[in-house]
Amino acid sequence: MSFSASVYEIFLAAPDDTADEQQCFREAVAEWNSLHAIREKCILLPRHWTTDLARNFVDTAQQQIDKHLLSPADIVVGIFRSKLGQGTQHEIETHADANKPTLVYFYTGPVPQNQASTVADVLAFKEQCRNRNFYGEYCDVQDLREKLRNDLTRIIHDLVPPETPAPQQAPHNSAPARPDTTSNKSAKLSHEERELLLAAVNAPIARYRTDTGESIYANGFQLNKPGDDRNLQDLLSALGSLLKKKLLYLDQNLGPSKSYYKLTKTGYKTADKIKAANQQRINREPL
Repeated sequence: MSFSASVYEIFLAAPDDTADEQQCFREAVAEWNSLHAIREKCILLPRHWTTDLARNFVDTAQQQIDKHLLSPADIVVGIFRSKLGQGTQHEIETHADANKPTLVYFYTGPVPQNQASTVADVLAFKEQCRNRNFYGEYCDVQDLREKLRNDLTRIIHDLVPPETPAPQQAPHNSAPARPDTTSNKSAKLSHEERELLLAAVNAPIARYRTDTGESIYANGFQLNKPGDDRNLQDLLSALGSLLKKKLLYLDQNLGPSKSYYKLTKTGYKTADKIKAANQQRINREPL
C-alpha cells in the first residue's frame, strides 16, 4: 500500500567509540518507522557521514558534513561514551543554535581509566548541554533504545503540522455555512483522546521527561500508568492526534524536559459534548 508522507532527516553525531550505539540508533529509527510511519504519515531518514557522504577533494570532510548532512537535517541526535569526537560538538551546537530539535545522550556506565582525559572533555560538554536542557543519559544500549523511541515520538508530534480540513463548498446565492462539527469530532475520538480532553478542561496537560522516562499529568494527577509503556505510548499518540485535529495546542515548550498543552476553542466545545454525552448515558442507566 502506498501513502503520502513527510520525510524528516535525522543526523547522527557520534564519535568512533560508539559503534554499538550507532547501530542501536539505526535500529530504533527503523522500529519507529515500522510502528508509526503509516499512522503519522511521516518517515524518519537516518543520516551519518560513514554511509551518506559522497566525498570530494574540494571541501574538507567537516565542510562536506555541514553542507550535505547537517544543514538539511531536521533533527540531530548526539551520543557520547568516553570521547567527544572532532567536529561532533560543532555539529550539535550548530544545529541547536538554529533552534532545531536536538537530542544528546551521555553514557553513565564505567569507562576505561586510560580514557580519563577524554572523559573530562565529555563531562564538560555534558554540563553545557545540561544548561541548555537538551541532554539525557543512558546506562546501556537497551536503555538508549527506549529513550530514543520515546523522544523521537515526542519530537515528531511537535514537528508534524496539523492537518488542514478541506474547505466546504457553499451553495450558490447563500451565505457560507458554518456547521458545528464538534459532535462528529467527539464521536471519532479514541478513549485516550477523550481522557486527555476532559483532563485538560480545568488545567493544562503537562508532559514531563526525565532520565527515568516520561509521564503525563493534569490537575496534579498522573494520567499514564507507571511502568506501563504501552499505556504511555497510547497517550502520547492521542496527544499528537489531538494536536493535529486542533483540539489542543502547545502552550509552552520548555525544552525537551517539559511541555504544556491547552484546549483550543474547538477543544473546549468538544469536551463539553463529551461531558454531556456521558451525563446522558448516566441518566439512562437504571438505578
